[in-house]
Amino acid sequence: MILDKKFNYESLSPKVREDIRNLHSISEEDIVVTFIGRLVEEKGILDFLESIELLGFNNIKYIIIGSLPPGERDTETFNKLKNFEDNPNVIFTGQIENVNEYLYASDVFCLPSYREGMPRSIIEAMSMKNAVLATNIRGSREEVVNNETGFLFELNDSQAIASYIDKLNSDRALLTKMQENGYERAHKLYNENDVVEKQLEIFNLVTNK
Repeated sequence: MILDKKFNYESLSPKVREDIRNLHSISEEDIVVTFIGRLVEEKGILDFLESIELLGFNNIKYIIIGSLPPGERDTETFNKLKNFEDNPNVIFTGQIENVNEYLYASDVFCLPSYREGMPRSIIEAMSMKNAVLATNIRGSREEVVNNETGFLFELNDSQAIASYIDKLNSDRALLTKMQENGYERAHKLYNENDVVEKQLEIFNLVTNK
């Protein structure tokens, strides 16, 4: 996996973060928690919304990026989403092109999915200095270092999601440490130059046998 060049933290201006936050009335004191994906049960959107209900909005804003495809709508998910559509603390963007800019303006990325391959979204979030909360499933647990770059939680555990968000909101030093650890991990393992170099090393080993 190679990081897309647009997910380069250093290439973005701090004004990008400021503009996104101002657009949605988010202060710099607020912690922003972002969900990205199809708004369907298997992506964990119901668990994410339940964690919001448990925790509330004390200096916390939630950004939900993605859509609910008509063919995948179920009544429970649709009604739960509608409960939040007029809440100023929960921001629905729909499908957007500038996901990198929203992650740049975010502090915590949450992926409560029930199944994944090797989720690119986790690496992209870490590269934008987000601490990561993710389900303890194959793929996610290979990318998130528990208690270092974020926290892993079990399936359907909205209480754990809420607790970890609260912990990071209360301990900003821990949040910053996890953001920096994730950033270093993403660029150590997935930046283009290093990945290409490793591939060339493997190629040379094979061809020189």
